[in-house]
Amino acid sequence: MGILRIDQVTSGMVTAGDVRAYNGRLLIASGKELTGNQLMILRTWGVQEVDIVGAGVEERSGPPSPQAVSHEQLELAGERLEPLFSLANREHSAVRELFRLAVLKKVGDV
Repeated sequence: MGILRIDQVTSGMVTAGDVRAYNGRLLIASGKELTGNQLMILRTWGVQEVDIVGAGVEERSGPPSPQAVSHEQLELAGERLEPLFSLANREHSAVRELFRLAVLKKVGDV
């Protein structure tokens, strides 16, 4: 079992858990083979991730962990993102966390 982003999910994959909408409505039950029509429904409901049978954790993409990148890479990414955060209150805990995540994402994109 593993979580995949909706853009990685294809017809024929089998759900490892119930797929629910943001309001808790059951969209697809666990153990169902997905069809193209069902994928369209999931996208329409704004589903971002689906637990899929046989999908490994390593298939899930996302920002790299801080331990997986060098200090220089983090600094360079931070410098590139600095203009985007120049008007934000960088002392606020939520803004600090957003900046940290943005830096990790930037390192993963480079």
